[in-house]
Amino acid sequence: MTRHIFVRGSLATITGLALSMSAVPLVAPAHAETATEIIVPATVRTTPRTAYPQSAGASGFLEYRSTDEGHGLWWTGYDGSRKPVPGGDRLGPRTRGEYGTGSDVVALPSQNGGGQVLLRDMGTGMTETVAIPAGQSYLQTYGRTVLTGTSTGGERTGLFLLRDENGSTVQKPVTGFPDGTVFPSHPTGSASGILVNFYGPERVLRYAWVDTETGAATLLSPQVANTDVVVGPDYLVSRYTTSRVRVYAEGAYDAPTHEVLFPYNSANKILGVVGDAVVVARRGGSSVWSVSALPFDGSAELPLAERADPEAVVTPDGGLVLAGGKSSLDYGIAKVEAGPDGLPRTHRIADLPAVPMGIESLDLSGGELMTYESGDGATHLYSRSLTVNGTLTAGTRTDRGPTPRCGTMNGDYGSCPWLVGTGDGRAVSHNAAGEIHVLDRGRQTPGTRLASGLRDTHGLVDVQGRYAAWWGPLSAGDGLTVADLDTRKTVLTRAGAAGAAPTALWGETLWTWSAGGGVTATEVRSGTTITSFRLAAGCGAGGSPGGGALGVLVRLVRQFPGERAESLRVRHPQEDAHRRSGRRRPAPG
Repeated sequence: MTRHIFVRGSLATITGLALSMSAVPLVAPAHAETATEIIVPATVRTTPRTAYPQSAGASGFLEYRSTDEGHGLWWTGYDGSRKPVPGGDRLGPRTRGEYGTGSDVVALPSQNGGGQVLLRDMGTGMTETVAIPAGQSYLQTYGRTVLTGTSTGGERTGLFLLRDENGSTVQKPVTGFPDGTVFPSHPTGSASGILVNFYGPERVLRYAWVDTETGAATLLSPQVANTDVVVGPDYLVSRYTTSRVRVYAEGAYDAPTHEVLFPYNSANKILGVVGDAVVVARRGGSSVWSVSALPFDGSAELPLAERADPEAVVTPDGGLVLAGGKSSLDYGIAKVEAGPDGLPRTHRIADLPAVPMGIESLDLSGGELMTYESGDGATHLYSRSLTVNGTLTAGTRTDRGPTPRCGTMNGDYGSCPWLVGTGDGRAVSHNAAGEIHVLDRGRQTPGTRLASGLRDTHGLVDVQGRYAAWWGPLSAGDGLTVADLDTRKTVLTRAGAAGAAPTALWGETLWTWSAGGGVTATEVRSGTTITSFRLAAGCGAGGSPGGGALGVLVRLVRQFPGERAESLRVRHPQEDAHRRSGRRRPAPG
């Protein structure tokens, strides 16, 4: 997959972008036979790639995946094999249980409001269709049981269990709740039972266990079930006090089978029970989550993943599926299962490739490659020096400082500052706040402010060497300003129509084109006209007078090893072009 990037008013398409260059180190010999090209490797984020497990069954688990070919639902076997779910193309992640829970069955509700749920067994390939009766709305699926609800006055007041039996849909009402009960949110559960939260007539939040075979509800005490609870295939684990967690066998809620110490706070989370331990997630001081196990016998806590997502789906055999590893370079989806000693251990199912920093925009001038890159919750400006000493090489990536979040690689944060290199190691930028800054070589962002108050119709015109030109407010209205970047002072202004003419800087000369084909060169420091002439009919300016100088082609290539990686490709384009045509390459300038 390739990106389109605007740099100096040009468009980088599939083949890349020609950038004007004035740096001597990038000038290749005139007799070169082949193009000089390098690949600048991508820098990866420290934040691991996000995984989206939706449910887990006996043969594998359901996940949402987004790749360069598209996005949708995939079924991943515990052997690492992957296949798309028929009918799951372009479907996104949803609330747990909406695509199914506790089995190989994937539930696909009608997308057109047809009132049906297709149940597809990803292990056997068999399908069933459950029809949703009029007046009911789909909620979730547990095993092969579909849960629906009815509403009165905007509140959910009834629950029903639906199944396919010999091609017909059979429904059972959920019973055992007091009159006036309201069900405020989606339940959780397994193939055999559902934990339902409800408000009774006293409007106090309580919980009940619903048998998926009979629909009968058993009301639970607040000590058994509360807001911090996980339901497994044959257990329920919940917070008991501010420091303890209790485990109950399914259907036996009078007394817990196990109890472990685990403080209650926002940095601790229960994930489930595996073997002889409770599996938990902890958030460290750097907001990084890890996963470990608390054995029932009170022995030492067992680390399972140094870095992990604090979400997991329960498997029918008493395991968990989650994303974790050591770092973004060693990360993947794993199954937590009991070992021969009864204690949890992890088995990696599929790797999750590290995510490259997103390159929002770039500029290449004077052998200095500058990029705005997003990742790890921030956007920074980076620079790399390119040199030619026998071969074209890229230097160390240097962090030039942060900028307010911008770009589209990690959400839509608007445009990054417009950045143009000067050719002598500096860069001039125009940000969304309407400010023009110059960033000196080796300095940190934002640099020295040259102007402010620019509006959407204003912006940089050109930058060359020690001079920068922009269209912006003047005392007499909008016009052109040329500033000396060494002294930080304005050296030339042109208001009105004179400042609106097509303009470019080259050295210490301001070139201006008129509609009739006239060209005027002005010395910027004195404002003196150096020369003027008229182009022949049919001729155009073709860009700046430096259009014949040796350029470089910068191509942003987004490759997808596994799912995605990025790199920068830098090359001399004119060597290839002139070698193919048989013409000699023109001298720079």
